[in-house]
Amino acid sequence: MLPSRNTTLPRQPYITSSKPRTTACHVTLMKPYHARAFQRALVFALLALQTSCSPVKESLQGQAEPSQATKDSYFLTEIDGKVPATDSAAAGTAIATGRKTDAGNISWKAGDPDNGKLETIAETLRREQGFALGIASTVPFSHATPAAFTAHNTSRNNAWDIAHEILFTTAPEVVIGGGYANKYFATALHDQQGSSTDRDQNGFNDDFDSFRNGTHATNYHYVERRKGQDGGKVLLEAAAGVQLDNGDKLFALFGTPAGNFSYYDVQDTPGAPQLKQKEMEDPTLAEVTTATLKLLSQDPDGFFVMFEQGDIDWSNHANDYQKMIGGVYDLHQAVLSAEASIDSNRNGMSWQNTLVIVTSDHANSYLQSHTVLGKGDLPLQQGEPKQFTYPDGDITYATTGHTNQLVTVAARGAGSGLFEEYAGQWYPGTRSIDNTHLHAIMLQAAREHGARHIILFIGDGMHLEHERAASRYLYGKDDALAWRGWGDRSNGWSGYAATWDIDTYNRYAAQVGQPGFEQDAFNPTLGYNPQSGGAVP
Repeated sequence: MLPSRNTTLPRQPYITSSKPRTTACHVTLMKPYHARAFQRALVFALLALQTSCSPVKESLQGQAEPSQATKDSYFLTEIDGKVPATDSAAAGTAIATGRKTDAGNISWKAGDPDNGKLETIAETLRREQGFALGIASTVPFSHATPAAFTAHNTSRNNAWDIAHEILFTTAPEVVIGGGYANKYFATALHDQQGSSTDRDQNGFNDDFDSFRNGTHATNYHYVERRKGQDGGKVLLEAAAGVQLDNGDKLFALFGTPAGNFSYYDVQDTPGAPQLKQKEMEDPTLAEVTTATLKLLSQDPDGFFVMFEQGDIDWSNHANDYQKMIGGVYDLHQAVLSAEASIDSNRNGMSWQNTLVIVTSDHANSYLQSHTVLGKGDLPLQQGEPKQFTYPDGDITYATTGHTNQLVTVAARGAGSGLFEEYAGQWYPGTRSIDNTHLHAIMLQAAREHGARHIILFIGDGMHLEHERAASRYLYGKDDALAWRGWGDRSNGWSGYAATWDIDTYNRYAAQVGQPGFEQDAFNPTLGYNPQSGGAVP
């Protein structure tokens, strides 16, 4: 059963925060539920009066010191501010093809040569194994991450061309994402001569028109966001009419005019977390996951699917803590949904023939937590997107852009032992792989370890600090999200991945006087400090 969209976790008895806040001289502050402003004022008044009391960040179950895990030793040095972080196009390409490339490239070789297409993991598994394919995202389906698995282009900005290739050339069995009433697919832009993607000049992309009026000449069953209707029900009903053995496919288009699915409204309710999707016309990622796995598991040859929770990245670009929590929660529920599908042996799926991976393409915003916030507790947040402030100092952001921090990798199921073979190969002394290794592991798992179903979750822009923030809000402790315990399982693994792209490498190399990147001649530890090697989250 899918979780309710309006989620309230049980309130703890007596106190409204799972833990009191404590200082080194043992001042204990209990948090009155209906007096948030008073409580915060009292905290700072007491700390000001007792200057000899240094704040202690109280440890919850399984918790590290706040922000202990925010830095890593790869491309994070005194010159890091001068070194760009990867974008989603290059990072997605690394995961999808096993090759580093330039920022902006969609499964295309660095330098943009004419013959630069790189075969993706999805294309290889379809060609070799007959796998069905799926991509699903809470942001436009032609955005950089889903595009990297199903399209090829020298620029992520060529959204119409990318969308056309996905739907009419690669043609995955399942395509679900944003783009409804949005420039990434539905709406057309006009130049002085009239846009070539809008020949009838009705304001809509011609491909969008073709799906709406039924002239697209593909095998897709098309469904779109419907005003006033529950998006999850609309999607599940559409999926019920699709039969892969008849050649049917599903294209489902949702999203707000901004392009993404509706954000969650996350409430500051100490002791009782409350989250509600703001608009019901978009499905949750858990509903998307359920519908997709029902369809793809019909294929006896197997399947590959990539699910992206893209709102995490978008909210981090805005330094929006509350929306970030909602995005991570959405991903958490989707992973739980996938686990439930496998546990129920849907269409023969099992942990012996299915590999599930949770990771991120890159980190974002350099969030730091300075106070342990309890269950249902949010920091005071003021201002507007990209100008949000957190005046109580509970958290800070250092940037509205991507960062070169390591990101989580968690795996469970068939072939998960392969991760241990790659850990530390490029980055000695760590449990870190490179993001390009994900491609090799997925391919090897399918070829040699019986992984007939490969499910890849990407929390776009997510770093461990974001995971822990969401876990604290939801459960009052760290590491309670669906994937955080997989490393303790006999059929699981957990570690980290480096995400740098060629632009990152070359800028760093220039700063330290080393040669630039060559595909067959580069030093992956160029930004690696051996004195802090292994000092990862």
